Amino acid sequence: MTESKLPASGRISHPEWLPYASLVFVMIIHAISVIVSRDIRTEIPPVGLTFWRYLIATVLLLPFVYRQCIEQWPGIRQMWRHIVVIAVAQAALGQVLFYIGLHTTTATNAGLIIALQPAIVILCAFLVLGDVMNRSQVLGLGLALVGAAIIVVRGDLNVIRNLDFVIGDFWVLLAILCWGYYAILVRQCAAVMSPLVIFETQSFVAFVSLLPIYIIEMTVFGNYMPVTLHAAGTVMFFAVFSSIIALGIVIYAISTIGPGRSAMFSYLIPPFTAIGAVALLGESFERYHLIGMVAVLAGVFLATRQPMRARN
Repeated sequence: MTESKLPASGRISHPEWLPYASLVFVMIIHAISVIVSRDIRTEIPPVGLTFWRYLIATVLLLPFVYRQCIEQWPGIRQMWRHIVVIAVAQAALGQVLFYIGLHTTTATNAGLIIALQPAIVILCAFLVLGDVMNRSQVLGLGLALVGAAIIVVRGDLNVIRNLDFVIGDFWVLLAILCWGYYAILVRQCAAVMSPLVIFETQSFVAFVSLLPIYIIEMTVFGNYMPVTLHAAGTVMFFAVFSSIIALGIVIYAISTIGPGRSAMFSYLIPPFTAIGAVALLGESFERYHLIGMVAVLAGVFLATRQPMRARN
């Protein structure tokens, strides 16, 4: 079968720096999302939150993207299996398992597990796409990982020795593995679909596939979405910022600079979370914050200044 090509109207012309600047903004959103997820974990059920965020995101974006969906229908038909797996890996498994994991794991454990995501994405890119890192990129990956760990454990090695792993850690790790595979499939879909179309079709499949699970969550486990302004505001935040804006930008970045380099920016989440805690919660800025931030920024720079090269 002849591969469909992305219509000219769906192509994006952008400055070279735009994907990188956009990803920095996304990591700020993700840092806020982690804090919000921990805060609402006992109030809003995980499947209900994920179902409503994708349903609302699909409806809100549809008026702006339906023409592209019509134009790129051949690409959607060609990649429909990828779209289904993307939706399941990112939402039905990735997001739901992450929220479930946060019910029992600690912020420290979750932060350390999340720090493995870039390495997992890069491994998937190597196995599936043949992307290979050079020495500078390997050094950057390691440096950023160490910097993120320093911030997460607050510069205290005893925290690592005293980690108590629970079932929630397994769910978070499984979510990270799903997100790693998700990034690879997005790269493949980007050849025939624009980022907005990938996101819209993924979101549609996500909330449809979550509907039976959401019904089970309510009828079997008795976990209903609370009808409160706080719950509504939380769902809208995740629908608009964590879904439409953040995921849309991530899909765009993966399609332009690749999954490996895009994933490296997730190491900025711990520094941004620390800055937010200092600015909003009045926490003190410690020496380990500075050391970790310098290591993360240096590592991200080394790992993203050159594209991953193809395996021979």
